[in-house]
Amino acid sequence: MKVFTKYYAFIRERLGRSDEEFELEEGSTVADFLKLLSEKYSDKLVGLFDGPVLRKGFAVAVNGENVDMSDWNTTRLKDGDVVVILPPIAGG
Repeated sequence: MKVFTKYYAFIRERLGRSDEEFELEEGSTVADFLKLLSEKYSDKLVGLFDGPVLRKGFAVAVNGENVDMSDWNTTRLKDGDVVVILPPIAGG
């Protein structure tokens, strides 16, 4: 199945692209997607991942809906889904 992602903020800057398409096996989860991303870009996304796990403070949305970190291992992706990693937001 094909899953799409859009890159924002420093992730887009480091990768030099704003979106990408990934091929995943049917039944893959958000955690599987994150593992694939961390393996593919381990050299460019230093500080984003702690191994295959996204660091605390980052959020993941699937088709515009936030997915709680506790559900990443059980939330199954479907063909055509759009997965976005949202960096921590600092404000003042």
